[in-house]
Amino acid sequence: MFVPNLNGNFTLIGMRVSIVVFTFFKMYVLKAGFLDGVAGLIACGFSAFHTFTKYDRLRTLSESWKTAPNLL
Repeated sequence: MFVPNLNGNFTLIGMRVSIVVFTFFKMYVLKAGFLDGVAGLIACGFSAFHTFTKYDRLRTLSESWKTAPNLL
């Protein structure tokens, strides 16, 4: 589902969530993290959490950039 944002551009709802889920799936299933047991589960969870915080920080910075005064 596409929703227009404030600039008139379209963004995909849940994009960050789908990237996090894919990161966990990639680490746990495709790279055989399940073979490490609980340690592999924890490592894949940390990797997915890191991906979430990375994209959340990027969103926060882009929003603060839009509201920052023009210094030029």
